[in-house]
Amino acid sequence: MNRLSLLLIPALALSGCAGWEVVAVPPGESVLISLAQRGEPLEPIAAWSPTSTATAGRSRVSVPEIRPPMPSGQAPSDTVGDYYAVGEFCLNQQKYPEAIEALERAVKIDPQFADAWNRLAMAYQETGDSNNALVAFKKYKALAAP
Repeated sequence: MNRLSLLLIPALALSGCAGWEVVAVPPGESVLISLAQRGEPLEPIAAWSPTSTATAGRSRVSVPEIRPPMPSGQAPSDTVGDYYAVGEFCLNQQKYPEAIEALERAVKIDPQFADAWNRLAMAYQETGDSNNALVAFKKYKALAAP
């Protein structure tokens, strides 16, 4: 145990945080992912508001699901970036069918958009569609080659 741990544990116990566990997480790793891998129950962190109800000293509010709207499709220069951004967002949220839909629209508008082909290949791979993933990746490699 390092000196910080020796100082931190008694300080937490004396400050009324008894029962809390200090978890060391390597730099660059998410605390939530680390706790999820350990099987710890995760609760959303809610900000205090005068209308929220307090339970055991903590407020609980419901967090709505975030779903970005699909672009309307007016100007090609604007919508290709919009579709790519939505696809990237959905890919990061592990919403692969929505990511595929948005990224397919982006490459339909701009077939020379290499990064969109790359992210589309990743989305296909995540859904298990290896054939379409290979096609999209080959298009990415052809466009990204110097």
